[in-house]
Amino acid sequence: MTAPANPQPHGSPLERWAPAAIVALAFVLYLNILPNSFIFDDWQQLFENPYLRQADGLKRIFTTNVWAFEDKLTAYYRPLMHVTFFAALRWFGYNPAGYHVLSILLHAVCSLLVYALVKRRAGDGRVALVAALLFAVHPVHTENVNWISAYPDLQVTLFVLLGWLLYLKIERPWWRAVAVGACFFLALLAKEIAVVLPVVIIADCRLQIADFRKAWRDFAALAVALGAYVALRMQALGMLLPVGQMQRVPLSERIYTSLALFWSYCGKLVWPGELNLFIDAPVRDTFWSAPVIAGTLAAVAFAAALVWFWKKQQPEALGLLLFIGALAPAFTLPYDDMNMMAERYLYLPSVGVCWVVGRRWPRGRVATALLLIVAAALSARTVVRNLDWREEVAFYQKTIAKSPRLAEVRVLLGSVYLRRNNLPAALEAFQDAVRLKPRLAEPRNNLGLVYSRMNQSERAIEEFTLSAQLAIERGHPYAAARTFSNIGIEYRRLGRTQDAIRAYDRALEIEPRLVGARNNRGYALLASGRLTEAEADFRRTLEMEPMFPMAHSNLGLLFLMRGDLPAAEAALQEALRLSPRDPETFARLGDVAAKKGDRLGAQEMYRRALELAPENQRAKAGLVRLGAGR
Repeated sequence: MTAPANPQPHGSPLERWAPAAIVALAFVLYLNILPNSFIFDDWQQLFENPYLRQADGLKRIFTTNVWAFEDKLTAYYRPLMHVTFFAALRWFGYNPAGYHVLSILLHAVCSLLVYALVKRRAGDGRVALVAALLFAVHPVHTENVNWISAYPDLQVTLFVLLGWLLYLKIERPWWRAVAVGACFFLALLAKEIAVVLPVVIIADCRLQIADFRKAWRDFAALAVALGAYVALRMQALGMLLPVGQMQRVPLSERIYTSLALFWSYCGKLVWPGELNLFIDAPVRDTFWSAPVIAGTLAAVAFAAALVWFWKKQQPEALGLLLFIGALAPAFTLPYDDMNMMAERYLYLPSVGVCWVVGRRWPRGRVATALLLIVAAALSARTVVRNLDWREEVAFYQKTIAKSPRLAEVRVLLGSVYLRRNNLPAALEAFQDAVRLKPRLAEPRNNLGLVYSRMNQSERAIEEFTLSAQLAIERGHPYAAARTFSNIGIEYRRLGRTQDAIRAYDRALEIEPRLVGARNNRGYALLASGRLTEAEADFRRTLEMEPMFPMAHSNLGLLFLMRGDLPAAEAALQEALRLSPRDPETFARLGDVAAKKGDRLGAQEMYRRALELAPENQRAKAGLVRLGAGR
C-alpha cells in the first residue's frame, strides 16, 4: 500500500477532533427535518402495514416481499427496513419526528464510517476528513435522510462500510471472518446492492498483493452470508433476480440510456443545484445527443482513472470500484418507471467519489479556505432542500414544476387529496395524469376510486374497466387483477352480486394469490346467502395471509349470521387486533353484543364505529334498534 503523502502524527488535534466534528456536522445539518411529514411510500409502509403491529409480524417480514402486506407481487426484499419500522413504531408511534431522528443518526454514523474507513485505508487523516466532510454535507443525500422509506440505502451503506472497515482492522482471522460475514448478511437484508462488499474486499486483497489463501475464512464467511440470504430470499419471493427489469427495447437504446444516466449521476454529484425526487429521464434512441455523448466521455474518463489508480496501487481505485459497483444496478431499472433515475441511489456510491476528491484536494491555506467555502455552500443547499420535504402537497407541487411531463407525480398528488377526501382536487390531478399518459393504467384506476367515493358507481366501473385493459396491454397482470377486484366492489354496491362474483373470478383467474379479491369474493357469496362457499373463500384467504384483518372480520360476520356468537366474537376481536380502527368491525361487534342482550356493550361498539366513520350504516341501524339514536 502506498504511504500517505503527509501522515498525521498520532494524537494530533486533527485525529482527536475530526470524528466528533464530522458527526456533529452531519447531525446539525438535518435538525430542520424534524417537523417534516410522512411522504410517498411512508404512508403505506407504516400506516397500512399490519406486520408492524403484531409480534408474529416479524415472521411475515422475513418471509414476504417488501409490498406483500398490500397483496402486491414484487422482487424487492427489505426485511431490515421493516424490522427497523417494527421497533420504531413501538418507540415513536406515528410521530414522523422519531423516524427522522433515526435517519439523522444513520447518516451521522455513515459519515463517521467514511472517515474511519478512508483514514484506515489511505493512511491519511486529512484525506479522510475531506472525504467525510463532503459526504456529510452533500445535498444529493437529502433524499436518503428526509425520506423515511429510504432507510435501506442508509442501512446498506452502514453495514458495507462497517464490514469493510472490520476486514481491515481486526487481526484475529476467525473474529474478522465472523464480523465481516455478519455485516454482509445485514447489508443484504437492507438492499441488494450489498453484493458490492465482497467485490471491494477481494479487490482490496488483490491491491495489497495479499495472499488469498490467508483470507479464505473471510471469503468463506461472505459465501455463507450470501447463501443464507439467498435461501431467505427464495423462500420469500420465489426468485433470485427481479423479473422483467430489462425492457424489450433494442440493446442500443439501453446502452445510450445508461450512458445518459451515468452523465446525470455524475452531474448530481458535481452540481447538486436542482434536486428532485422524481427525475424525468427519457429513453435515448440515438448516440447523437448531448447527454449520451457527455456520458460516453465521462465513462471513458472514469475507466481511465480506475486503471491508472489500480496500476499505481492507489487505494482510490477501490473508491471508484465502490462507486460503479454500487451504482450499476440503477442502470437496469424499468424504462417505463418514473424512478429510472433517483438521487438516493448515489448514497453509497458517493463514498468512492468523496474519497478520490479527498485524496486529490490540494494542500495549503488557499485550498483549505476553498474547501470550507465549498462545504458551506453544500451545507446551505442541504438545509434549504430539507425544507422542500416539509409538507406533502407542496412537495409534489414543486416536483411537478420541475418534472411537468411525469404523470406519475400527479397520481401521487391526487392520492394525497384522495386520502384527505378532497375529491375535486384528486379528480383534477388524476385527469391531468390521464392527459399526460392516456395509456397509463394507474390514474384510470384512481379516477375510478374517486367516482366510487362520489357514489358514481357506473362511471367508476367505466374507469376501472379501461384501467384493467391498459394494465393487461402493458403486461401488468397484478394491476389488472386488483382493478377487476375494484370492479367487483362497485357491482356489489349496485346490488349486482353475480356480476361482482364474476369480476372477482376474473381477478383470481389472472392472479390466484390476490387475497383481497379472494376475500371480496367470499363477501359477495355471503351476501348471496352461499355461506359454505363464502367460508371456504375466507379460510383460503387466511391460509394465504393469516394477518388479513377483513377476512377475520368477514368470518366473524358469517358466524354471526349462523348464530354462533362465541365464534363470531372471537373472529371479530382478532380482526380488531390486526386493524384497531376499522369501523365496520366495531359495528359488527355491536351486533354480536346486541344478540347477546348486552345493550350497553352494543351501544359502545356502535358509537365507536360512528366516531371512526359517521356514515356507517350498520352502526346507525343498530343504535336505532336499541332506541339510543346518535
